[in-house]
Amino acid sequence: MSGYLAGTNILRPVLHEIVNYGAMFEISKEQCEQFYWHYESVDWTLPNGSLIRNWKAKLQQWKLQNKIYDKQAKERDEKLAKSKAKEPEWHDYRWYQEQVLENPKKARAIVSEKVGGVVRFRYPEVV
Repeated sequence: MSGYLAGTNILRPVLHEIVNYGAMFEISKEQCEQFYWHYESVDWTLPNGSLIRNWKAKLQQWKLQNKIYDKQAKERDEKLAKSKAKEPEWHDYRWYQEQVLENPKKARAIVSEKVGGVVRFRYPEVV
């Protein structure tokens, strides 16, 4: 329900106003709803305690911050995927025995590592 913020002449926006305004600037309905409920929960105040006087400018800022956050999240996910792809595949002792039986000379290059009391094996990475 539209009304003035407590003790001021600043008009509190309603959800449909924010969604309609956001649609003009290609801000998704979900982002508009997040914006509305976030600032509604803090009674349209900023972290320093001052009231939001221009919610339209704040909505534009919200959109830019989400765009930056989405870009950072995408970069982080890509970096994580690359690091997982680079991690070599480790095997158990049974695999090691099979490799020794198949080709003893090649099996000499196998690298072992003990992690948490468990020994694991792999061939060295070829660069």
